[in-house]
Amino acid sequence: MEEAAETAASAFLAAVEDVRAEMKAAVFEARREKDESIAAAHADKASTSAYLENDRDARVSKAERDRDEAVARAQREKEFAIAEAMKERDAKRARQSLDHSTQKMQELYLMLLDMIGSMQALAIDRIEAGYKKQLPSPEDLNPNTKFVTNKPLRILANSKALRKACDEQGVGWGNRQELLRAIFKGLLEHEEYVEYMASEERGFQFDRESLVRMFRKRMVNFELFQDMLEEESIFWIDDLDLAASMAIKTIKTIKEGDEDVSLLPLWRDDDDDKAFMEGLFTKTLALDTESEALIKEGAQNWELERIATTDKILMKMALAEAQTFESIPLKVTLNEYIELSKYYSTPKSHGFINGILDQLFAKLKESGKIKKVGRGLIE
Repeated sequence: MEEAAETAASAFLAAVEDVRAEMKAAVFEARREKDESIAAAHADKASTSAYLENDRDARVSKAERDRDEAVARAQREKEFAIAEAMKERDAKRARQSLDHSTQKMQELYLMLLDMIGSMQALAIDRIEAGYKKQLPSPEDLNPNTKFVTNKPLRILANSKALRKACDEQGVGWGNRQELLRAIFKGLLEHEEYVEYMASEERGFQFDRESLVRMFRKRMVNFELFQDMLEEESIFWIDDLDLAASMAIKTIKTIKEGDEDVSLLPLWRDDDDDKAFMEGLFTKTLALDTESEALIKEGAQNWELERIATTDKILMKMALAEAQTFESIPLKVTLNEYIELSKYYSTPKSHGFINGILDQLFAKLKESGKIKKVGRGLIE
């Protein structure tokens, strides 16, 4: 019975050990599964976090790129707007300068006529001063009045039309009396004046032709007068030739028996010169970028920055004229700007401009951008 009890106890203990072993195994398995589950959860969490982090970084990166692109686009738009505004402002200023220069040219024309007319008053003052000398010479007592009585000069000196135009334009020699006297003194010493006063020839035509020669050869070329022009206006010294030619033309229109002088308008009512000037000015500005590129292409052996600014301006004007005014022959345009370069630019500019424009005109003709109409212009 004891053996049975021992056997039973042994079996029970063995069963208990088995149960404990199974329990340990179960606990171990449970712990392992728990650890694996925790590890998997951590892994999932890490993976999710990494995904979320990457997604967040991607979204942040995209947002930053979008922002940078928007800023860059806004900057480009701003720069374009500024450039356009500057171009518009510069064009407006250039147009104002053009209008101002034409106005100053008209003023210079009136000033030249007023200068000529003022010579008579100075000649009269000189004669009167001779009379008033304490010891007048025979010449003082019997002065040569040929210049004072020059009929075209008298008409200019007493012209109501000239005085009215000068008053309206604010033109006059009121504060330049010293310069006027210097011009008159220089005239007295000039050969044209001396020969005129010594000549026995008389007559209206002779007086008129002599007055024109004295004006052209001495008055308008008086050095102090030209210095004054440069100081008074940047436009006047360049406009002097044209204004002087208008003054000469005005003198030549004076006829015997006229009581007043007929002033020349800057633009005739039926003249196309003003329309041409405004059209050329507008088109030159409009084609500026395109013309700049053409000149750069045509002057491949030259750096654009090394080309004289005046040369570039003249070539841009020539290119605009060639493409805009269909009735003007290309040869006329080419020769016109070659001559302008001789006057306004460097001694070698005319050859350079001739070569560049010649090849660019040929290219523009081939591309159809230059078209000429009219008799003798269609090729």
